[in-house]
Amino acid sequence: MLSNFPFILGHVTAEPHTENAFQLWLILIVDLYLVISGIVFMYQLFKVKTTWKTAINFGVALIVSMALVVYFGSVFDLLG
Repeated sequence: MLSNFPFILGHVTAEPHTENAFQLWLILIVDLYLVISGIVFMYQLFKVKTTWKTAINFGVALIVSMALVVYFGSVFDLLG
């Protein structure tokens, strides 16, 4: 199953580009961090705690994730 892992994360766009294993793992790790920080942020919102630092953390993770997608792919990858 792990030998097919990069093909699972593949996507189709009109602009041809290739992904190597480093790029896929980097985006996967950043997206995993993005999801975890989003869950922590929502949990703190529902518990009515101070969410200032968590919101900054989530926002930076979101910006880094989008920047990596644009850097390694194209702007149109953000649409899908």
